[in-house]
Amino acid sequence: MTGWIVGSGDETRWRCWTALGPEWTEDRSKATRYARREDAEAVHAGDEDAWTVVPYDDAAHAWRCFHCDEVFTDERCARDHFGRDETCEPACQIKMGAERSLLTALRRAENDAADAWAAIHSESTDAAKAYHAQLARHQEQLRITEELGFERGMREAVPAAVIALAEAMAYLEGEDPLHVSGGFRNVAIREKIRTILFIRSDGAPA
Repeated sequence: MTGWIVGSGDETRWRCWTALGPEWTEDRSKATRYARREDAEAVHAGDEDAWTVVPYDDAAHAWRCFHCDEVFTDERCARDHFGRDETCEPACQIKMGAERSLLTALRRAENDAADAWAAIHSESTDAAKAYHAQLARHQEQLRITEELGFERGMREAVPAAVIALAEAMAYLEGEDPLHVSGGFRNVAIREKIRTILFIRSDGAPA
């Protein structure tokens, strides 16, 4: 028989109805069963104690730990002991004393971390879409910045190249290079530079 039962927040006690009303029991098999989850939630909506609704199945499976040889028939207890998956450390191998609340908090943190990691790798989430959109904008900004830097570098390099070329031509033609660096005082050399820089090889203006 399957159904739903109501337990305490740490699932160590279970709600059962007696002649005196709802009581707590540590025997899970004595818990009152509900056919639907909605029924269990409606009945205990005003319950001041911390509670949770969990499925109940008579054909429960058993899990045995090969470290401590303990057998678990409750799925929640087995999950707390073994962890989310095979990468988690069994509770019997963790030095935390007898504090079950610490173990529950650890397993909850492991589940939250695994869910967050899965969400990061899921491209369908809003966070992933925003991340990829921001990454695309950042790459576009980098490309524009690199192009602007290249153009600025070219603009700054051309005057220096012209002066260096003028000095070299002045030296080759027996002129004083210092007369060129100051502002192209030598008209003949200046015209030669203009012809070299701005006239194509076919004779047409560049």
